[in-house]
Amino acid sequence: MPTVPTLHNQVGLNALPNVQRRPLQSTGLQAIGEGLQNVSGVIQQVQKQEQLKADRAAFMEADRTTDTIANDLYSKASQKQLKDAIGITPQSIEEFDKRTSEVMGSLQTDRQKMTYREAVNQRRSQLQRSIESHENSQRETYYAKSREDYKDQAHVNAVTNYQDPKAIESEIDKVRATVDQTPGIDADQKAAEVGIRRSGIYSGVIDRYLSNDQVSQADAYYKSIKDKVNGPQASNIERALITAKQRLESEKKAKLTEMRQSLGDQLQDIHAAAQMGVPVTQVPPRAVLEAVFGKYEGGQKYETAQKMADLSVEVNALHDLSAEDLYQQTTQYKPVKVEGAAEAAQITQFMSGRVQQILQERDKDPAGYLVRHSPAVAQAWDNFEQSGDEASRAAYLKTVRAERERLQIPGDDILPDTYAQGVADRLNTADAQKLATLIEREAQTWGADWPAVQGQLAGKISDTAAVISSGIPRGAAVQLAATANLKENELKALLPPGTTWPAVEAAVDQTFESFKSSLPIEAAQTWNAFRDSGTRLAVQYMHQGMSQSNAIDKAYKDLVRDQIVEFRAAPFRVPPTENKEQIETGARQAVQEFVTPPGTVIPSGAFTAEEYQSQLQDYVRENGYWVTRPDAKGLRLYVDGGPLAGVDGPVQYTWEQLRTYGDKGAEASRKRLSDEITRRKEAR
Repeated sequence: MPTVPTLHNQVGLNALPNVQRRPLQSTGLQAIGEGLQNVSGVIQQVQKQEQLKADRAAFMEADRTTDTIANDLYSKASQKQLKDAIGITPQSIEEFDKRTSEVMGSLQTDRQKMTYREAVNQRRSQLQRSIESHENSQRETYYAKSREDYKDQAHVNAVTNYQDPKAIESEIDKVRATVDQTPGIDADQKAAEVGIRRSGIYSGVIDRYLSNDQVSQADAYYKSIKDKVNGPQASNIERALITAKQRLESEKKAKLTEMRQSLGDQLQDIHAAAQMGVPVTQVPPRAVLEAVFGKYEGGQKYETAQKMADLSVEVNALHDLSAEDLYQQTTQYKPVKVEGAAEAAQITQFMSGRVQQILQERDKDPAGYLVRHSPAVAQAWDNFEQSGDEASRAAYLKTVRAERERLQIPGDDILPDTYAQGVADRLNTADAQKLATLIEREAQTWGADWPAVQGQLAGKISDTAAVISSGIPRGAAVQLAATANLKENELKALLPPGTTWPAVEAAVDQTFESFKSSLPIEAAQTWNAFRDSGTRLAVQYMHQGMSQSNAIDKAYKDLVRDQIVEFRAAPFRVPPTENKEQIETGARQAVQEFVTPPGTVIPSGAFTAEEYQSQLQDYVRENGYWVTRPDAKGLRLYVDGGPLAGVDGPVQYTWEQLRTYGDKGAEASRKRLSDEITRRKEAR
């Protein structure tokens, strides 16, 4: 083994040159000369020792730097893998030579450079061997991996082209050629690997068939290559085929069950649509029903579904019939496209029941029914909900009233019940500060038609909210809303000292007597609501400093006084949203034009029906008076202390009808005045 060069074995201390020794003489001169000679030798010896130390230090620093360089280059080289490691050895050695040359240039003496050069050469050889070993290992690994990747890609290509047998065999040939080029294995090993790879490809191809539910194709392909698949893979493939066939059969049964369920649901929907009058536009094809349920059962289901589809069109047409036509439909209906009396009777019974349902639906929620079943009303309602302006509101009301009249739908509700309930819910849950504002906003939305809306809301909102919504001044509405949640004992606590609760209630009853007289007996709830609100409002005013009489008078004024109209000594109430003079004129005109409805009078004795009708007509025109309807939507005609009965109930008019009479009466008054002026001019 060569000795690693160091300054210990290359730059050791040399013996001083031989010096001829002469015997010292004892003279003083000789002693001085010998002393000087000894001093010079010692100095030289010291200088050589210092130089040796400096050379050693320089070498060790350079050698340590070289180790760092070599370790750094090896670390970087070892990080290179596979293809990236090829050619790394010469690159690393070139870098080593460059960097160690720079270190060599930093040395000062020949002895330092000579010793460092020998150390660098040995370190270079060691580094080169190490990096070459890593490079060779990575090169072979890269070659082996490339072969494996190539064979794996051939497997992927074959499976991707699983429906192309020629492409599959071409990929197997690639595998075979690659295996043949593999060094270090004999012919038997090559044949064994080709067999395993080929079987794997066939297995992958069949698996792709199965994953795409192409079970029959997978089975046919396996039969064509079965003799080329080795034992273990063949067993796996055969098990997979059996499992797939069983799964396919189960799925087929499940799909059939699912189709039966789906078609059954469709048939039920058709039946339900026919009952609701929703036109059925599509029936499952006969061939599909027969394929799923069998020829006989499927054919029956198709015939039934087709009849229900036809029936749905007939039921849908019912929504466009008037009440009179609906009654006729019930008694005269004969089904078409049916066979057998039993089936015809069943459908006739069904139609009769559906007519009754339609009439009940119209009676329960007239406006809601029209929004659901009348295209014109539905469109007008959508327009109103989107814009909410006066024009869309007027268009909706005109449309809903025209449709209600055409279809002979009773009642005068103008809102779908769901909308009215939504408004009521908002009012019932509003706090005192917001209640008056919400009512005012809703009243502005409906304008002159607010009384009709308020009448529809009356049974759904609190008594206090109902009174506020009748159209009282905003100041009074805010004051009344502030007491909405106060209980009776809390109200009593607001009374001034010396004022009793019974005295306040008695004074309110007396002051509000004319208002009470304007209401029919059926309007007891309305009276109780206004009586309670009048009491609450009066207590609130007294709490704010008013006297009892002034507080009650102001409460009466705020709630109803300006709404009371006297006609023939009988009061009736006109809501603030109506023109009181116009309604008063209309009420007078309606009485003057009263005509006894046919069928109202049953003749007896010597008078005919026409004579009775004429007498009653004259009597009503002379003695009839008005009372506000219980729902506050208009006036009811009274005679001799009771409501005048018509054919369908009490004779009564809506505010809209009375406005029409008012315009007619005003025009008649203007004409009489004009005629009188003309007569006087002619008389002069």
